[in-house]
Amino acid sequence: MRWPFVREFWIARLVNDPDLISVMGYADFVFPASAAKPVKIPSIQYLKFGDTEEELFNPIRVQVDFWMRGKVKADQVGGRIYLLTHSDVAQELGGERMWMQYVDSRTVDYPAEPGVVHGIMEFEFKPSRALYVA
Repeated sequence: MRWPFVREFWIARLVNDPDLISVMGYADFVFPASAAKPVKIPSIQYLKFGDTEEELFNPIRVQVDFWMRGKVKADQVGGRIYLLTHSDVAQELGGERMWMQYVDSRTVDYPAEPGVVHGIMEFEFKPSRALYVA
């Protein structure tokens, strides 16, 4: 799959959502995951995994981590990410039809700062082959 293309339009969908901006409190809140940098709170980070083939139509999995102060705001962020990403039908992303589906979610302890919720969500992104059939 063309991950850089998909990533660009998916991130634009997140950072341009007024409801998500309102909950996050600022506009530049999505980052690639990196263990080399301290976590910014609040923030959303993404990590592509499960992309083992180098073909145009292979699905990829994306892990989305977010850190928020308080459970209510964490639930709002998780809900917005879900609404902006998951769909039961194929959707358009940057002019291409994509299946973007929720796979799993969980919260994990974040002992570095009490009161911070660390949420993790996983999604599968799959291009629709029907557009490419001659």
